[in-house]
Amino acid sequence: MKTSNNYVKQLLYACLILMGMVSYSQSPNIQWTAISNSATVDAVDVQVNSDLSRNGSQLVWSQNGGQTTIEDIFIITAIKGEWDANTMQGNIEYDILSDGEQGTFKIMGDGQSITMVLELSNEQSEGSTYVFYINSFTIN
Repeated sequence: MKTSNNYVKQLLYACLILMGMVSYSQSPNIQWTAISNSATVDAVDVQVNSDLSRNGSQLVWSQNGGQTTIEDIFIITAIKGEWDANTMQGNIEYDILSDGEQGTFKIMGDGQSITMVLELSNEQSEGSTYVFYINSFTIN
């Protein structure tokens, strides 16, 4: 009887561990870093070196243009979607705020490539749409 109880306990522990791994790999709450060398801004192709990352409740976009680096920090107010860290597939959408601008930041992955879209608007203008073509994506 003790042997079957030990077996059941071990099976339960194994299931709990696997469930934890699956929930992590499907979580939109992952921390990540991405590098992009090109983008489109309002449907115009541009060559801009960008480092994008999620760090806690912030999204950080660093634009490197020769001798100048510009950094924009966005506060995440909501997250929805799913991301599979094993296959790099899924969709995550962040609602963001920064200096009077609000918008969304989306990550879309199909297992072959990853695209990120930043849409911003404020009370004075319609806003802009930035589409980043990702060269490197790392889960931290």
